[in-house]
Amino acid sequence: MSIISSYVIDKITKEEPLNKQKFKEFFEIIKDIKENDYSEADIREKVVKIFEILGYNDFKREFTIKNVYRIDLIVEDKIIVECKRKGAKFNRKDEDRITPEKQIRNYLNISSQSKDIKVGVLTDGIVYRIYHISNI
Repeated sequence: MSIISSYVIDKITKEEPLNKQKFKEFFEIIKDIKENDYSEADIREKVVKIFEILGYNDFKREFTIKNVYRIDLIVEDKIIVECKRKGAKFNRKDEDRITPEKQIRNYLNISSQSKDIKVGVLTDGIVYRIYHISNI
């Protein structure tokens, strides 16, 4: 199963040759994550590279809000990202912690009160779940 259809890839790469290189870099990162057992911090840095490919360049790592919550990544003060290890179950509790899905929803809710953040991403580097504040 492909993340992006062949038609879309062909159309974009024909319109701008630079995009072909960007797609190649993107898929190399995904392949690298699939083939290796990276820590959450390593996954975060791979996700940063993906956002850079998409044209973003302002990142805050390990950002603390309300002196309690540590957000893995804030992208251009608009998107929060919570990274998990490859294969993480987003709807399953880890020991006594809340589920990663509940975690990103909490972060998004709290972040939207003090910043203009409306989108949250929960990822293990391969699977990307996108949340919008209107659905929290």
